[in-house]
Amino acid sequence: MSSNSLSVNTLVNQSQTPMQNVNDIFNWIVMTILVLGVGFGAGYGTLAMLWMFDSAHKFLFEDKLWGLLNGFGIYCLLIVPAIGGLIVGTLIIHFAREVKGQSIPITLKTLVAKDVYLSPRALMVKSLSSALCAGSCGSVGLGSPIAQFGAAIGSTIGQFFHVSKYQLRLLITCGAGAGIAAVFHAPIVGAFFALEVVQGKFKASNFLIVLISALVADAVVQSYNPGSFLIIPQYTQVSHWELLLYATLGVFTAISAIAFIRTMGAMKKLWDRMSISEYLKPALGGLVLGAIGLLTFQVDGLPRIFGLGTSTIIDAINGSLALNVILVLFLMKILATSLILGSGNAGGTITPSFFMGAMLGGTFGHIVNLLFPTIVAPTGAYALAGMAAFFGSAMGAPITAIVVAIELIGGYQINWPIILTILVSTFVTSGMNTKSLFNTLKWIRRRTSFQVAANTN
Repeated sequence: MSSNSLSVNTLVNQSQTPMQNVNDIFNWIVMTILVLGVGFGAGYGTLAMLWMFDSAHKFLFEDKLWGLLNGFGIYCLLIVPAIGGLIVGTLIIHFAREVKGQSIPITLKTLVAKDVYLSPRALMVKSLSSALCAGSCGSVGLGSPIAQFGAAIGSTIGQFFHVSKYQLRLLITCGAGAGIAAVFHAPIVGAFFALEVVQGKFKASNFLIVLISALVADAVVQSYNPGSFLIIPQYTQVSHWELLLYATLGVFTAISAIAFIRTMGAMKKLWDRMSISEYLKPALGGLVLGAIGLLTFQVDGLPRIFGLGTSTIIDAINGSLALNVILVLFLMKILATSLILGSGNAGGTITPSFFMGAMLGGTFGHIVNLLFPTIVAPTGAYALAGMAAFFGSAMGAPITAIVVAIELIGGYQINWPIILTILVSTFVTSGMNTKSLFNTLKWIRRRTSFQVAANTN
């Protein structure tokens, strides 16, 4: 009896296997097509956000708001960030209230790790607000906002085709990775960022799917804006003794990343306690940023701490910034980014993390070149190591940071010292039991949830 039942069950299972295989192949083909669509959407979304950033910057700083600000001279540096903050705050309050107060990666984690619905409209509005904030010289980045825009595209496509919850989360992850890949011209970095930071786990099959969307998005952007995010000089390790210096830089990088995380948290709590209109907080934050900008070093008529700061990062890795300049920029960027995001403006922290790390590493490079001029690489090599390590510690993404060293920076001779810096920085940060920037902001948001709700209702 039992043997007959076993043989029948075996025959049934064998008879179902071809159909299951057909269904699996069909689902894989459909999912691949959707992922390609997410990649194309994220690529063109990236181009749209970059266009909006450039247009806002040109309109506000070059055209001086139809010429209305021509008579204000250098005081435009005060007025323009305030105008940008007022516009951004209004957009978020009216059209993206459900994601107000959340950092972008926390929003993405909410979509991927939990069954929480957030409208693609709110996600896109907050992302576009980030482009306006950066265009009005807010001290923020576009990496995370573009990742969120890509996630919104993934969510829209998944909901339109009524995919399963698991497939929807995967499409959102693909969109986030595609956005990072497109803006930094780094598909592998985008894939690892999406899996490590957004999804929080690695799975080989998921990596391949996310990488497909990242490659497509990057190809779209490269077809219009070819080139690299950064032009990296070819540095080499001068001596084995340098490894001790890179390890020491890793310790300083960890401490500095912790300082940035805590400054972000303190600034957010400070602004949440202020009993002023939620509409005015982002504008006031922009005004204070402008005041700080007036006191800092400028290039092409604008303070270096304004906007994305990509040209300043390039100057740091080329070793063309003096010691006093690069040190002040490091300190001011921490304050400026914390101020803008804490006051309720929108923007990302990936590019600012690159900026801070490059300034810190460049400062360290200047010092060791003064102390040990015959056994160390140029200051730019340490700027590269600091850039990757600071990003890894601040974002809680050491694996992605190592991929940044390999894909964005490149150069076999300098990779190992940079990876050593990342590892030491990660161990120090973990040893001090410090939460990443995203988890810290999530904890603060929980503590202040009642006050924020009172201010926005």
